[in-house]
Amino acid sequence: MRKRFALISVNDKTGLGDFVKDLDLLGFSFVASKVCARILKKWRVNVKEASKITGYPPVMGKQGIKLMHPKIFGGILADRKKARHRADMKKYGINPFDLVVCNFYPFEKITATRGHLFRKAIENIDIGGPAMVRCAAKNYANVTVVTDPRDYTRIISELKENKKVCLKTREELALKAFKKTREYDTAIISYLSSMFTL
Repeated sequence: MRKRFALISVNDKTGLGDFVKDLDLLGFSFVASKVCARILKKWRVNVKEASKITGYPPVMGKQGIKLMHPKIFGGILADRKKARHRADMKKYGINPFDLVVCNFYPFEKITATRGHLFRKAIENIDIGGPAMVRCAAKNYANVTVVTDPRDYTRIISELKENKKVCLKTREELALKAFKKTREYDTAIISYLSSMFTL
């Protein structure tokens, strides 16, 4: 049986411990951002930090670039049914992700805080997270994208019962993910509209 891979990059870690431990028992292997990898290791889950795969450490500061690399995004977008995709995965050593678990920097929470710094708000505009989520949602035929911790139980139940997440669930979660990125962008636009003028 082919190894199954989950990519973990979350700001909101609600329920993540039990979810990851269940995935581990179901045979998943994990790739995670630096902070998430450190947390997973504390939970005694075998995880590979993304930088070990990409060959690059996080760059451009704390809120900089961590996961935006062909070995990550290629793994998210890979269509196992396409010979060209399979050839590229083999050629470049890319493992396809079955599960992408991601939520974003807390932009709305920061901007709702009285007296917050504008610089802090800008730092908390997530770039990589929404890009990964959009990529995974686009490839819902192959990837389950999870942006809401409330969906963890549903995912585990389906995996235990059917050994996979059904297409209908993947479709629903993809739609939910696109709505999430839309809401996130809307919050950014609303905030910046009060600062900038067209």
